Amino acid sequence: MESAHLLHCARIAVPHGELGKIHAAACHMVFAGRKTGGEGTFIDPALVEKLEPVVGKACLDAVIGFELAKVHAEEGSVWAL
Repeated sequence: MESAHLLHCARIAVPHGELGKIHAAACHMVFAGRKTGGEGTFIDPALVEKLEPVVGKACLDAVIGFELAKVHAEEGSVWAL
């Protein structure tokens, strides 16, 4: 549900001057089937343990590979050390 709200807010956001637009992304990892013989079945925990790092890395690689049109200066920002 949080992902749907995040994506909706990014879609309806109005760009303000130099700030540009909001980009958003989401990933859903499904651990249970809704219908399997009438009952939901859960993915094997061993498979979850194996897939989580692979899926997580793919998500982070996608974010890292996204090029921003405008980047705020680091000086005076929360990122300045």
